[in-house]
Amino acid sequence: MKKTCTRTLTAAQADAFEQLTGLCRAHDKIRLSCPLDGDRFYLLTGESPDGTGRPVLNSAIAVFEGDGLWECYGFTRPDARRRGYFNSLLEMLEQDAAQALPEPDLCFVADPNGSAAVNALAAIGAELWYEEYAMEWNKDACGNLSPAPRSPSPLRLTSVSGTPESRLDFTAWLSGDQKAGSFSLYLQPPSACLFEVEIAEPFRGRGLGQAMIRQLQDLTPAIGISTLTLQVSGDNLPALRLYKKTGFHITETLSYYLY
Repeated sequence: MKKTCTRTLTAAQADAFEQLTGLCRAHDKIRLSCPLDGDRFYLLTGESPDGTGRPVLNSAIAVFEGDGLWECYGFTRPDARRRGYFNSLLEMLEQDAAQALPEPDLCFVADPNGSAAVNALAAIGAELWYEEYAMEWNKDACGNLSPAPRSPSPLRLTSVSGTPESRLDFTAWLSGDQKAGSFSLYLQPPSACLFEVEIAEPFRGRGLGQAMIRQLQDLTPAIGISTLTLQVSGDNLPALRLYKKTGFHITETLSYYLY
């Protein structure tokens, strides 16, 4: 077995990672996926169990480094479980986290319907922190419906490119150049991830959140986007209502475990 830690996946490693997550999704009947733009990856490679001797990715952990918190996605091949592979990678991850300043907490993301992952996290002593929903809006799907008439938006949107270049930061203005709200997009055409949605406190409760999201949806063709995705905490009921009103639907439930 060969263990590797890398900050950038080669094309072959990215393909192997996608194959691994696909196997787990199909076997465990879960929807959890993992973006491949993480900050570091832990990979455990061995020989294929089919006897051909070809290398195969048996287990992997992707890590997204935040301020004081590392978000982790772990996967192990269904035919390679209960062999200590995940724990072996976890030891490497713990050693690297211990050297970071400040030392981060580790948070593992799991599909609550995936009993294998939930049991593995329980075995290492991870505790459920909170649940979150992944939601999606698709312009083509909405295009098949007769849109309800809408009043002209009271908001004017402006945008600037962020860092990295795939990020766009938007500001929503009311007349008189009053900053009413803001949001950001992470572009991965033909989709984009919506995050940091906020309406300024003096303007809340006036339907401006809905106006802002709908104006963004109208702009999607101009930026080459047909799908918007987002994640929202399961206990954030106002945000859930807002996104459902603007055509988003829940695609998966994510559980976050602190280790």
